[in-house]
Formats: sequence, structure tokens, C-alpha cells
Amino acid sequence: MPRIIIHFSAALALSLTLISAAPASAAGFQPPTTVSAPGATQQQVAINAQGAAVIVWRRHGGTYPVIQARRRSAAGVYGPVTTLSPALPDTSQPRVAINRAGDVFVVWSANVSGNWRVYARVWPANGAAGAFKLLYAPGVMPERANPDVAVGDSGPAVVVWQGRIPDPVQIRIMTRTIALDGALGSIAHLSNLGGLRTPANAGNPHVTVAPNGAGLVVWEIGYNSYDKEIQARLRATNGSWGPIQQLTPATDCPPNSCGDWNEAPEAAINARGDALVAWRHFAGSYGGPLPTNASTVLGRFRPFGGGFAPVQRLSAAPGAGMHIRSPRVGVDRNGGALVVWGRHDTNVFPATAQVQARARGLSGALGPIQNLSPVGDPTASPDFLGLRLAMNPSAYTVVVWHMRRASCNCGGVFARVRLVNGSWAIVQNLSPPAAEELNPVVGVNPVGTALAAWLGPYPNPELSTYIKAAVSPNSAPTITITTPADGANYARGSRIAASYSCADPGGPGIRSCVGTVPNGAPIDTSASGVHGFTVNAADLAGNVATRTVHYTVP
Repeated sequence: MPRIIIHFSAALALSLTLISAAPASAAGFQPPTTVSAPGATQQQVAINAQGAAVIVWRRHGGTYPVIQARRRSAAGVYGPVTTLSPALPDTSQPRVAINRAGDVFVVWSANVSGNWRVYARVWPANGAAGAFKLLYAPGVMPERANPDVAVGDSGPAVVVWQGRIPDPVQIRIMTRTIALDGALGSIAHLSNLGGLRTPANAGNPHVTVAPNGAGLVVWEIGYNSYDKEIQARLRATNGSWGPIQQLTPATDCPPNSCGDWNEAPEAAINARGDALVAWRHFAGSYGGPLPTNASTVLGRFRPFGGGFAPVQRLSAAPGAGMHIRSPRVGVDRNGGALVVWGRHDTNVFPATAQVQARARGLSGALGPIQNLSPVGDPTASPDFLGLRLAMNPSAYTVVVWHMRRASCNCGGVFARVRLVNGSWAIVQNLSPPAAEELNPVVGVNPVGTALAAWLGPYPNPELSTYIKAAVSPNSAPTITITTPADGANYARGSRIAASYSCADPGGPGIRSCVGTVPNGAPIDTSASGVHGFTVNAADLAGNVATRTVHYTVP
């Protein structure tokens, strides 16, 4: 699921928008509506196949912050704001997942007497939220827990976090499940040792779960301040965990010697088990040492039924002053994949900042690197903290990001849609002129309705932030069959031309519209009896529709 951690002091407004597939020349957004009380930050969103959605956030309106949430039904009706957590010091890092039935699973962390704990709460689709659960309460844990959660169409949700063990003192990646009734599974340790069989600290876990329950967890593991590696474990549909997968070679240098630094892993997996992991890489043996202050994106793909393929460089070959940030990934139902990242070049004047993308085809071949964004303000940070990607099983993808705008030297939120034919719609500017807006997150469901949230403008620096929301849902194509008319009689041997059309009102457009015979061609009247005539339509968001009519030849 999308993840975001935000820590800042400026009061900003949190905007949330439901977006749908938009034609290349249209924005597809409706005006936003405020859905929270002041004080909201650290927004997260989730949306299921039916269009039911949930928004969670951290609100600081009293002595201690709390985690709050609000549902949006598939019909577009918002429920009341619900407080899910007790008020504890540093309550933060909310994460959310929603299953096909609309059951919601929320996790967060809080600092109790100097030790970080992990909490969870289940909110059934047709009932009140259950009791909050304490998932992890170590004796000593001064480090943040960084929890994450994901769930399939059904079954328990999978929660991961980083926790401390005492002997030897290490930070490990841990996991447990939480069922709809609140029952907790046993705590299991996913990480153990570094690639050189040396005790090491693990962190920054990310979990992704496919609709059928297959899952993947990735994390960083490092030795003190040098030599970070990327590791992973696969989860079978029955809930069992496979062995630790060492995704970055760990034999090129001993710990704390060559500074081979890998971080910020992101992963995606589909129902049949195709998976992609990408991460940010700073130095080491992949094609030679990198220039000073340079970084790149590396990744490994796993085809279903196989192991992880060798490491590939996904971004451009690194050059001096080239900074890569926030790699994000998606995998469709057939194994096609997409990676996006932020690129900031400081070795040119003026410096440039862009969002870039690269697709991996079904054959495994990498496509060209594509620039998704206009060039950002060269006088300010590119601020790629909000770069997020959401892909549905049909490969319909929404990418959102935050970038400084030269026109106002203020932050703006942008979006771009990748259609199922691989083409990109135009960039959509979601921010009004001169408004300070940033840090978007996004989720998308199988019919192409996407939920995006971001921090928006504030009316007064002394006021706390709030959430806005707007909707533009997507739907299946419509089919009109004029001829043959349903129930009509046509003489045997007569020449009757087929006439039909397909439309995609409010969507990205029709990809195909195919009938039993081509439009304008004669229908079959060669034999007596009842005949069927079928038209199949597909749109550029991956939605399909079928309509059949019947006619009689006496």
C-alpha cells in the first residue's frame, strides 16, 4: 500500500481527491470538499474494487495526537470522522489497508515512556471499529517502529515493523497478522543477519499483498553507518514465509569498508507471483563506483514460478551531481511493470528536477526512460517526498508528485495517468495558483478510480491543517446496438448492415469496440432461426463491457 512519513512544523492543509481516468485533454477532477477538522497530517488512503475508500490521518488537537479516519462509500457518501487511537505521545505513522468487502485495517506507532510501540485497529465494513490492539511492546525501543500493513481480498492483514532484540542488540523486521475479529497471529522475525552472516540492523520495511494473499516484504539491512543491503521475503497464499532473499550482492566488500549504500526499497506483487523490487543505490560494484554525490535506481524482477533475476539499472547511468529520489513500482496482472523516480541534477545551471518513469514489458525488455513532469523550479528543492505510484491489475496507473513551481516559488501537486495501452495523458496540476501544496499519496482500484491525498493551502499560519476531498469515479464502457435490433425479424438472405457504437462517458476513452461482424458489415441472415449478435468494448482504464441482442430469421 502507499506509504508516507511526514514531519514538519509549518501548518498546511491536507487535500484529498478521488480522481478517475481522464481524457488526455481533460483534468477529470471535481472541486475538493473539506472532510476533516483542523489538525490533520500524515495522510494515507486506500480504495477497494467496489470503490469504497478510507482516509486516515494524524490529528494533533489536544495534549497528544490521535489517529483518525473517515470512510467514503462506493456511492460517494462520507461517514463521520472516527478516532481510532488513544491519545499517546508521538502517536504517528498511520498506515491503512482495505479488503474487497470494505473491512479496514489501520496500524500506527506511539512513544510510551521513551519506547516505541505498534498498535492496530480493525474497522469492519458493517460495524463499529473494534478495540485497538497492542501488536508490539518491547522493553527497550528508542527507534521508531515504521509500521506498514497490507491485505488481500480476504483473510487477515499482514503487519510489519522494525523492532529491537536485546542479545545481541539488533533491529529486526518483525511481522504478525491481524484478523477481522481482532485476533492476532504470533510475532515472527523476518530478518536475521546481514548478507555476510554478520549481525546488522534492519529497517524501513515495506509490505505488499496481492488480492489472493500472496505477499512480499522488503527492507534495508546495514552495518553501522556503511554498506546497506536490500533483503526480501515472499509470503505464500497460505501465509507461510519463504527464505530471506539477498537482493543486493553482499560479497563485494566486508562490512564498513567500501560504503556500498542501498536504501528506500519499494515492492509490488501480483496474484500469480510476478514481483518487482526497486531501490536507491549510492556506490559500489554495479558497473563501477558512482561519481561523488550521485545515485541511481536499481531493481530486480521475479517472474512467477521463478527466482529473482539479476540486478538491473533502471534509471540513467549516474553522473556527477545526479540525485535520484523516491523510487516507486507497480506490477500488473500479466507481469508488466513500471518504475518512477525523482531526478535532480545539480551539475548543470540552472539545476533541473524531473519525475521520470520506465516500463518493463512482458518480454522483460526495458522501455526508454520517459520524463513525466515539467522541469521544476531550479531555485528550490525538488521535494520528491510526495512521489507516489498506484497501478491496478490492468496496468492503469496514476502517478502523483510534489514539485516547487517557478511561477510562485511554492509547492504544487501534479498527477499523470498512464493508460493501459502504455500512453501517458497530459500532466494535471492539482494545485491552485500560488497555493502551497505538497506530499500527495494515491491508490487506484481495478476500475480505474483513484484516491489521491495531499497537504494543501492554509488560510492562516496559526491554524492547523485540514482535509479536502472531491470525486470523479470511473465506470465500464457503454454499448449501443442499433442494428440488429433486439427482437427484430429479418428476411432470410436479406442484406442488413450492422450498426453499433461504444462510449466511455467520463473515462479515458475507448480502446476497442468489436462486434460479431465489423460495423457496417452484413449480419448473418443465411439460415432460419434465432441469432445472437454481441459487441465487446474495452476502455483505456482496463474496464470491459459486453452486450448481446437477439434477432430472428423466419
